[in-house]
Amino acid sequence: LLSTLPEAKEMQELLNVEWEALESSHKEGKIALDMAADIHKFNRDIDVTRSWIDEKFVIVNDANYGKDLRSTESLLRKHGEFETDVVGVKQKLEELHKTCENLSQK
Repeated sequence: LLSTLPEAKEMQELLNVEWEALESSHKEGKIALDMAADIHKFNRDIDVTRSWIDEKFVIVNDANYGKDLRSTESLLRKHGEFETDVVGVKQKLEELHKTCENLSQK
């Protein structure tokens, strides 16, 4: 037990300093963890987008133009779907670019 009031005040001040250091360390750790989570999500999104692009390269480089009217029309429908997908991926790439800029500024 503390025998005097000055010792008690000194102990309280020491505890306050240690508490503030702990809170500061916790806040810094939270910021670092949030940043790590953002970077991992960004990397995952990049990998997913890259995989999509790789899959589409196979389709685009296919020299199959159909052997009859039905197969050609089917390929034309798939091409239309592909064009729609490309617009979505372009938007995703723009989002990733903005995310990259934001992460690099942190």
